[in-house]
Amino acid sequence: MKALKRGFSNIWTDILHFKVGLAVLAIYCLVTQLIFGTICPIEILTGFPCPTCGITRATGLLFTLHPAKAFEMHAMVYLWLPFIAFVLIRRWFFEKKKVPIAILLAVIILTVVYYLWRMITLFPSQEPMAFHPKNLISLMIGLLRRIMPQ
Repeated sequence: MKALKRGFSNIWTDILHFKVGLAVLAIYCLVTQLIFGTICPIEILTGFPCPTCGITRATGLLFTLHPAKAFEMHAMVYLWLPFIAFVLIRRWFFEKKKVPIAILLAVIILTVVYYLWRMITLFPSQEPMAFHPKNLISLMIGLLRRIMPQ
């Protein structure tokens, strides 16, 4: 019972410690979702999907009890969510603040390999691996073409 109480106290401490960062992140997500339809900075800038493209949607699908659709959206959700849960449980309930680097690297490498496979097999026609032409680089190039004579 003491460990559980200490764990929840640690969660609250982290929330208070990171409150400004969490608020900035929430505002960023809201603004970019409203303006660009995505929160991914790589997609916003370039129009290309990033290695974790679709993982937020996959998480939502998983939490709404659609595991097959979650797997289809981004299979690595089944590695990232347990890893994040493992790290947070270690941090909050066992006060082990070091992230297990070997496991993190393995998950990152698998995510990059999965990304390359998806880029080869799904890009650019199937969500979430579709190209989005309304990106900042395309918008800036279009603006420059309008204001600079050829």
